[in-house]
Amino acid sequence: MKVDKQYLRKLLEVFENSKKLAITQDDFKKAGFNIDEEFTFHMLWLDDKGFITRQDSGPGISHYKTSTWAVIPLRYTASGAEYLEELRKNSSENDKNEH
Repeated sequence: MKVDKQYLRKLLEVFENSKKLAITQDDFKKAGFNIDEEFTFHMLWLDDKGFITRQDSGPGISHYKTSTWAVIPLRYTASGAEYLEELRKNSSENDKNEH
């Protein structure tokens, strides 16, 4: 599966827009995400890069061997916030280049 940077941006925006310190899969569902293979792939990628973490700092992000997720609160890291800004900047530059 290929990384979709727009999808990553939208995932990170769920963290940014939350009024809570940490969010769960329910927050992603409310934001319109399906908890499926695409979601799983991108969440694992964000975890691999250190852009998200469990609120309790435990290992992993509670992914089972299917697309099922435990309701473990996750938060985005300072690196995740910086990456979101980078994604926005690159998206804005791409929009300018298309005109």
